[in-house]
Amino acid sequence: MPTVNASQPELDYTRDADGSYSIAGNGFVLVMKGSSVSILTYLVKDADAFKSAFAPDGTLYVVGTGRITVGADSDYYNDGFLAHFDLKGDTSLLSSRFLGGVATVDTAARGLGVACDATGNVYVTGNVGPKSFPGQTVSTLGPVSGGDYHIFIARLNPGATSYRSITLVGGSGRDEAKGIVVDADGNAYVGGQTTSSDFPVRDAIPPTSGTNPNYPHACLIKLASTGQIQYSTRLGGSLQDLFGDVALTPAGELVATGSTSSADFPVVNPIQATLIGNNINGFLTIIGTPEIVVNSTGDKPDLNKSDGACNTGGTVNGAPECTLRAAIEQVNAKPALNDIKFKIAVTGNAVPSISITKQLPPITVPLRIRGETQPTTKRVQINGVAAGTSSGLIVDEGGTTLTNLVVSNFKTDGILLRTKGGNTVQNCFIGTDVKGAAAQGNGQSGIHTFKSPSNLIGGIKTGEGNVISGNTQYGVWIEDGASTGNLVQGNLIGTNLSGTSKIGKQQFGVYVGPATYTTTTKIVAIKATIGGTVTGAGNVISGNILAGINTESASGCVIQGNLVGTDKTGLKALGNGEDDGGIGISLAHSTNNQVGGTTAAARNVASGNVVAGIRLFGAQTSGNHIEGNLVGTDRTGLKALGNGSEGITVMAASGNFIGGPSAAQRNIISGNKGTDGKGKGVFFVVNRQAGFGTNKGVPTNNLVRGNFIGADATGTKALPNAFGVLVEGGAFNSLQSNVVSGNTSVGVVVTKGQTNLDEGEGTTLQDNLIGVDWTGAKALSNGLYGIMLLSQKNSVLSGNTISGNGRAGVMLAGKVPTDAFFSNIGNGNLPVNAVLTGNFIGTNRTGTAALSNGRTATATSGGGGGIVIFSGVKGQPLVALLLVRATSSWVMWARVFLLLGSAPHLLELTPSEATLSARTSARRTLLATPNQASACSLVKV
Repeated sequence: MPTVNASQPELDYTRDADGSYSIAGNGFVLVMKGSSVSILTYLVKDADAFKSAFAPDGTLYVVGTGRITVGADSDYYNDGFLAHFDLKGDTSLLSSRFLGGVATVDTAARGLGVACDATGNVYVTGNVGPKSFPGQTVSTLGPVSGGDYHIFIARLNPGATSYRSITLVGGSGRDEAKGIVVDADGNAYVGGQTTSSDFPVRDAIPPTSGTNPNYPHACLIKLASTGQIQYSTRLGGSLQDLFGDVALTPAGELVATGSTSSADFPVVNPIQATLIGNNINGFLTIIGTPEIVVNSTGDKPDLNKSDGACNTGGTVNGAPECTLRAAIEQVNAKPALNDIKFKIAVTGNAVPSISITKQLPPITVPLRIRGETQPTTKRVQINGVAAGTSSGLIVDEGGTTLTNLVVSNFKTDGILLRTKGGNTVQNCFIGTDVKGAAAQGNGQSGIHTFKSPSNLIGGIKTGEGNVISGNTQYGVWIEDGASTGNLVQGNLIGTNLSGTSKIGKQQFGVYVGPATYTTTTKIVAIKATIGGTVTGAGNVISGNILAGINTESASGCVIQGNLVGTDKTGLKALGNGEDDGGIGISLAHSTNNQVGGTTAAARNVASGNVVAGIRLFGAQTSGNHIEGNLVGTDRTGLKALGNGSEGITVMAASGNFIGGPSAAQRNIISGNKGTDGKGKGVFFVVNRQAGFGTNKGVPTNNLVRGNFIGADATGTKALPNAFGVLVEGGAFNSLQSNVVSGNTSVGVVVTKGQTNLDEGEGTTLQDNLIGVDWTGAKALSNGLYGIMLLSQKNSVLSGNTISGNGRAGVMLAGKVPTDAFFSNIGNGNLPVNAVLTGNFIGTNRTGTAALSNGRTATATSGGGGGIVIFSGVKGQPLVALLLVRATSSWVMWARVFLLLGSAPHLLELTPSEATLSARTSARRTLLATPNQASACSLVKV
């Protein structure tokens, strides 16, 4: 067979011991584009390739059955396989796997059907022995014993690298799958046939169909996205009924085809009512989605909770009354009735409001409650104002979808998802009125997940996001380690429906972790995703009282693509916080979380908040990555939209990463002037609050790298903070390769905190541009000093360009004993025990052109104090002034070591009172000293 772009270009065969060849059929895959062949390849030895399906990303899955060898080549069994092809470029085989396990008569599988859902999950069906899938967690329906084969339905993750669920269905005979299809909600429909008289039947269609054990009968199975069987049924008469294929109509109805020789095959609305002749006839069956229609705003229970008919005993316009409570009771008893719709008579365009009087029954089977089915308004309110201490909807089973509901005024949670996962909540108003405009909050949470994983709250498409605002404590609360893998996407949390104003009342927009922290609280891997990088995944989380997003004792969370503290446009402030509280994104006692990322889509805008854009809090808060965010600017990164006090606060946290080595990891931390004019871009501070156990401490070993702090996104224009970086206590924190320029006061201040125990130590500033733009060639002045080192010790300044600042490049100050100054200098130390080496101070970043500091200094300001390098250009005079404050006057010491070539050169002046004439005289003396060095970029004092 000719091959094109083949992953297996030749037929695979076996050479026997006598030298002869055994050639068996190989599977093949043919892909055509138009009239030309794109792929034609062999696939798997001794194989049949039965079915294929495309994933949302355009890749191709092929399922079939092929040889797996055990020991000698002649000792083999056939096993099901799943192959994954990339159809781009040269068309490569991405992966392949066998399905059943180690192939024996009890484990070998046949792969007979494959489908993909909208998120890329892969569903495979076929036949297996009773002991298949060793080492995997397998659910069963029916005895699944004896017989040759039973039906398996496996759900794998995108890429098919791991199983998400495996279900075996069958009785004591032979049960065979033939085809599979998946609907928009991730429910799988499998068709096949069975000879098992004890084939498991759940909500059979019709109840007595296909019961003769002497013949095979068609069978249909519906599996929820969580792996739960919603119905299982035989389909046939008293003779042979063979299954053909399965499909879905655009309306979501199931279509099954096959052949039958049963004269009593059940028919409904038939095109052909009877069997023609004694021959085999084809059949076509269409199964609609079972539904219950709520027609009342009342709250009565159902008369008979298991008869499949929603009826409270009352009437509505001559029809049996069906309340939401009665509908849920019926669905819980009859899982096939899994679609609750609404048709409630109202006046005009009023949204019907269902008044709940006590706790609704928890939902124990997968279902859909669809408010969009309500005529005209396309929305229904579930109102808990009279429900006592109840929550609104409690979902105890996965696979439930809630859409277009207004859930308001419950004393506890609006929606509680617990125990099982895989639920979806979309286009709902949680905690607001029916217009999404004003608070009608739930007492604890809008949506609360408890031991409930992999839920989708919102979505990436228009009309899938929720408005979750006005609730007393939390908009969304993801509580515990069992609630892993939840997605919160495309929502408005804390704002009105238009995303232009805050609704208020809600303490936290999204809260991940336990409600309270104690010293024994353990950090758990909750792995929530808030936002995302695909279009539409980001949330607007603004207008909340304490924080937009807060993780408490959580790890593995991803926070990307959100607007936190702005309106829906990202251009206007709509901050989280009231009075003296309000953080955009807070990571408390949390580890290894990702905030932002390396693409534009991953960028969070954390701006306009009352206190800080991002806060890292607590001594155990470590390993977090803050990358690619805009903190204090609008979504363009070109205009200020400052947070009220700080851009990023590091309070007692250790070992975190702010920025990174690549431009894609750069945060823009600018525009945070502060409401008091003392705002900080990055603020390291000691936590002195009592009662926080291990959260109390000093920020240590954090790395701030590659960021623009005080500059806009271009790196060429000022978008000032008041202070670029303020290290107020802390130990061994590092600032590397940042642009810290354009700030109104000081670029970097390193000092101790309010007590001696808060003393900062070992701060490293390396390869930063301080007072210049990102090119290092033009001034982008910090208003006062480039760097101030105040009352701290063992700082290292290495390889920085510190130029273009308003006053001094570097100011040093500390408590200086009477005779300690010269002795410290003579020992190569400064009064604050700092080391300066390899810096360009007063030049461009290459040291080839002057770019002086002291641009706004005056005679009365003393040049700004500290080290002032007015020129450091090769071949020009070098001026260094070291000013130390002593009592009420300035004393000038010009005892400065200049590294001239390989030898230090000492310039020394006699101390003089700090009069203008003395300073001027000393300055002239230094200016007159010729520079004898071959290079003057290195200054050590």
